Amino acid sequence: MKKSTEMWKEKLIYSGEDQEALDHFEISLDGKSYNFDYNELKRIRPNSLPLNGIQEIEQHSSFNKSGDFYRTKDKLSLYYSIVDEEIFIFSTGENSPGQFTLRFEGKIPDSTRGSYYRMHFSSEPEVIGNTYPQVKDFYHPENPAIYSDSTYTKKHFSFLDQKVFFHHFKMHREAKMTDFISSSFLASSGIFMSKASKGLLENFNLDRKKFFDVKIYHKNLGYDKTFLQLLETDSVDFEKTLFSVEDVTSHTVIEENRFGSLEEMHNERKRLILTKDRPALKLRSLVLTKQFDLFKSPLNMNFYVSKSLKTAIEQAGLIGIKFLDPTFEINRSS
Repeated sequence: MKKSTEMWKEKLIYSGEDQEALDHFEISLDGKSYNFDYNELKRIRPNSLPLNGIQEIEQHSSFNKSGDFYRTKDKLSLYYSIVDEEIFIFSTGENSPGQFTLRFEGKIPDSTRGSYYRMHFSSEPEVIGNTYPQVKDFYHPENPAIYSDSTYTKKHFSFLDQKVFFHHFKMHREAKMTDFISSSFLASSGIFMSKASKGLLENFNLDRKKFFDVKIYHKNLGYDKTFLQLLETDSVDFEKTLFSVEDVTSHTVIEENRFGSLEEMHNERKRLILTKDRPALKLRSLVLTKQFDLFKSPLNMNFYVSKSLKTAIEQAGLIGIKFLDPTFEINRSS
């Protein structure tokens, strides 16, 4: 990682009485220009940046923490904006009556970007049709009791039985068929997909997976599809993985924790749910012991793909999912 002398390049952008002059501004760094909207800058909180960003902020001799926020020694509040996989840090505020200041403090590499991406089902009507999720019913079930069967709604921590009712899922009439298919059934357990998607994924390193043949009916026609079940990864370096307990309203970090196992982590999550304030247990930094192209995160149960798998899906023209940046760092232990 670059040292602070290279990261922090303080520049005064504005100082004056006209606060409206702060609305839009431009800075030039290393021969490149960057444009910013002042109103879209975000206040820096302890959990608002990737862990490496917060560490750099807290190690900076001119910054200090005040309550839930960070400020400079001359009392300006710290804000940030992410551009081109870097975190731009600004300080701004009224440092004397009627005198407004905006200053660029420096930039930090965003360690959450470029290694893994979170899979998120598409919801745009032009992609999936005028309904979400696409699958939300069964096709002529023989036993109506299936609608109250928790198998299709609960989280699963072991592989499903082959006897599960896999062959009569029904897609909404207004839904479009896509390569990755959103569903109200088994949503936290895996992904419904086309045979083409399965064929591509089989060429990559998938963590704790099992494929099931399924049939999805759309407008009374049955289509052979695949359900990929993923168990939460157990390839976690718990000595290096960091969790935080956060207030659900203010998102303030109450404390940071490390655990010795998945069981210990889940037990703590259950304990917090039973407390008066019901704070949330969240990942701050996940360190894996193995490299995967697709895995299910512990705790939040989201699915994450490597940059190479993301690129392969995009180049193959497979539709039905989009890729978002993770909200925590993901690395592999060295």
